[in-house]
Amino acid sequence: MTVLTMTSLNTIEEGDASNEKSEPSHASKSQGAIVIFTFNACLLCLGYLIYEYISALDDNKRTKVGNWMCSLVGVVLMIVMHRMGDMSKGNPHFYYI
Repeated sequence: MTVLTMTSLNTIEEGDASNEKSEPSHASKSQGAIVIFTFNACLLCLGYLIYEYISALDDNKRTKVGNWMCSLVGVVLMIVMHRMGDMSKGNPHFYYI
């Protein structure tokens, strides 16, 4: 890992970072890949556990859980879309509903 000096930090703050080496080392790349793989594996396991739980319920409870999950996803999507704002600014071919 490169140690940045005060002059190099000032250079970067002024916008000229062409002389600075900012490539991550091999160790940080492999650690990042391990973290991403572990996160995705946990998401898959969580999804499988939720699927097994829902499939073990009777029809009435399954319908109620499904309704709650759809409502939760809808609320989260509304918040995300509101925070995204107008994504077509500067890109007139990008539209979302």
